[in-house]
Amino acid sequence: MAVSLTDPLCVYATFGGPLGIYRSLDGTSHWTFVPIPGAQVSRLLVDPFDPQRVYAAGSGFYTSTDGGDHWTGAGWNLPPSSPSGSFVDLAADPDPDHAGHLLACFGTAGMPRLLCSTTDYGASWQAVDVSPGPGLHNPHCIAFDRANLGTVYFATNGVYKSTDYGATWQRKDDEKQPGMATEGEIAIATDPKPMVTVEGQSGHLYRSDDGGATWQEAKSTEYGGVDVFIDGDSTRLYRATSQGLFFSSDAGDSWERAAGVVGQVQTTALGYADMDGHTILYAATNGGEAKTSGSAAAGTRRAAHATTTRLVGAGIYRNVVVTPKMTLKLSGLSRGILRLGKRVTAKGVVTPTSLAVPRSC
Repeated sequence: MAVSLTDPLCVYATFGGPLGIYRSLDGTSHWTFVPIPGAQVSRLLVDPFDPQRVYAAGSGFYTSTDGGDHWTGAGWNLPPSSPSGSFVDLAADPDPDHAGHLLACFGTAGMPRLLCSTTDYGASWQAVDVSPGPGLHNPHCIAFDRANLGTVYFATNGVYKSTDYGATWQRKDDEKQPGMATEGEIAIATDPKPMVTVEGQSGHLYRSDDGGATWQEAKSTEYGGVDVFIDGDSTRLYRATSQGLFFSSDAGDSWERAAGVVGQVQTTALGYADMDGHTILYAATNGGEAKTSGSAAAGTRRAAHATTTRLVGAGIYRNVVVTPKMTLKLSGLSRGILRLGKRVTAKGVVTPTSLAVPRSC
């Protein structure tokens, strides 16, 4: 799934099938099939600087410069000596001075990886040397850090970091925690606490708040496949899993199901965009049977007394995530107490705490 940054209601989707993709111009209420002859697409990406430029990658590399109406097959044009392997992931550089710079990774289980770079919107590609010595295996994810231009992470059978736009790399995963280097889904938060997370074995989440220098394993486990910090917010982490969509406000130490049917059925992809001061969250599902338990009436001993079942259709669902602005009013303070460098402690309760969780589908 790919969501336009300038038009949050414009969504592109692929289901891995041949010959085309799907596009919605009204926030997934209606879809149009867009043919791409000969293409089998597994990844979609909207250019961060030109919303009309859309990339489709898979068995080949395709570009549209008119919002998906027409497509040009550029091929991969990989270096002749490149190791063989299937396409895995694609990411665009968020630095406006590096428009047209993309990174793509390829690999097949048990075969050497390949990371490639383009600076001309995919017209030509060059191989990137990530690490000397034995070849890497099982690439998973490429993620640029929007808050630190030039910084990009690459997850394979290790977590690698570059601070020069992918020209050179250093291994950053903790080899004393071998479980973190096997799955490799990366998510990056920029505010209020900068953070990088990587999914390891069996859903274990590892996080770093110092750019990968040190790592900490999260306290809770929720096996998944896609992790996203909404708007780069470290307090709004979503995880798509085979058991439903989950939300964490503490960077993976605890999880709760998202409200609505997407919290009850398999979710496979996530996307989001800002619109009019709030966030639209998109979640893709294969559908299935959603079961929810009803709560007992107040004052009774039983925690639940009824179970309802709802058959959920496959597709992409949207939800508006509202995070209200809050103003803290302090009273009874002495004059001059709020000075730079002076600590002031305020006690109180902010409710409801569930405002950051999707409440409906």
